Amino acid sequence: MVEYEFTLADGRVHRFVVGAQDDAPTTSELPAWTALSFHQCGNCPLSSEQSPRCPAAVDVFRIAERFADKLSYERVHVRVARGDRSHEIDCDVQTGLGSLLGLVMASSRCPILGELRGLARFHLPFAQFEETLFRTVGLYLLRQYFVARDGGVPDFELRGLAALYDNLQEVNRAFKRRIEGASSRDASINAVTLLFSLSALVAMSLDSGLEQLRQMVGAAPPALAAAPPEI
Repeated sequence: MVEYEFTLADGRVHRFVVGAQDDAPTTSELPAWTALSFHQCGNCPLSSEQSPRCPAAVDVFRIAERFADKLSYERVHVRVARGDRSHEIDCDVQTGLGSLLGLVMASSRCPILGELRGLARFHLPFAQFEETLFRTVGLYLLRQYFVARDGGVPDFELRGLAALYDNLQEVNRAFKRRIEGASSRDASINAVTLLFSLSALVAMSLDSGLEQLRQMVGAAPPALAAAPPEI
C-alpha cells in the first residue's frame, strides 16, 4: 500500500491510500463523468455493456472531487509513505496530484493503462524523465525476457513499447476532457496533462533517450569495423 498525504496551505489534510481494500463506490455515488461513454477514449477496447463506467475514472473520481476547486499553482506539502520508506516535498498542487494520479491510473483496470501496472508495483514518487525512461524500458525488456524464455518471439526492438505510448497519448487527450467535466478549476486537469506530457516525452525520446541510458549503465558502443589493411 502507498499513502499520499496532502497538507494544503489552509491546514486541511487529504489522505489517499492506494492498494487498500476500500469499499467500492455505489452507482449512485459515481458522477456522470465516470460513464464509459463520456469522452470515451477512441482506442478503448471496452463497451458500455461490458463496463458501464470507465475503470480509471472510477478510481480517480474521489481524488478529482477533493481537488476540484484548487488551482494548479497553489502550494502543498506532500508526504508519500510505503512501508518504512517515505518521501516529502513542497510543490505545487499539479505536481503532487500528477504523481498520485500516475500511481492510481497505472493500478486501474483500464486495459491500456494496465500495461503500466509493473511501474505501479514499484512506484517512484515524483519521478523525473530519466527515471521514468529507465523504469519503463526496463519493465518492457523484462517482459520480453520472459516471452523468450517461454518460447515466444521477444520484441527487443521496442516496437510494442512505442505502440503503447501511442495508445497512451489517445488516453491522455480523452481523459483530459473527462476530467474537465469534474473540475471548476485547473489543478486536476493540469495534473493529468503533466502526467501524460511525461509519457509523451518518453515516447518522442525513445531513441535519443536510449543512447543516454547506454552511457548511464556503462554499455560500450558497438566496436568500429576494423579498417582493411593497406596494400
